[in-house]
Amino acid sequence: MSPIDIEIPKELQRNPHFARYFRTWQRNELSIVFIPLAQICREQGFLEMACQICEKGLSRHPGSVSGRLMLARIFIDMEREEKAKEIVEKVLQEYPAQQEAEALLHKLKRMEEPEPAKKSSKSVEPEETSVSSTEEVTEEAAPIASAVSPWENPTMAKIYADQGETKIAHQILDKILARDPQNVRASELKRSLSA
Repeated sequence: MSPIDIEIPKELQRNPHFARYFRTWQRNELSIVFIPLAQICREQGFLEMACQICEKGLSRHPGSVSGRLMLARIFIDMEREEKAKEIVEKVLQEYPAQQEAEALLHKLKRMEEPEPAKKSSKSVEPEETSVSSTEEVTEEAAPIASAVSPWENPTMAKIYADQGETKIAHQILDKILARDPQNVRASELKRSLSA
């Protein structure tokens, strides 16, 4: 049985990353590749599909912070800010120092502000967004962190390494460590791949 019962659009079928992750997910519905699958759908504008994939994955991994924050981003894109805010606030209740959730909540609060207040808050924006090492990049920080991709995390590096794609795994780990040199999990994985 396929993890999702929807027709995959041709644009996604031709995307090599989507195809690889989707095959992995079909073989193992417990895989966390639902997160990059949802991100690819989101980037391609297939928001309903991204939402379905994320919700299906979260039914198997309800505690996945990355999965829940991906769903929050999808809800923001779908202009369902209240649902996004519920998810983000719940993550922050469980993990008060979770920087990505803090950044998303900040973004949601900015979206709620009246138009004149948004304009005046831009002067402090670069400082606030540059402090956190989030996967979600705000418009103001995009030039600085354009190389950051939400699926570039230690888990995806491990998946690539397990599939024999150590070069890609090293590239992902290098990017993680460039933006967060104190990332213990990425450092340990890099050492184990280099051994």
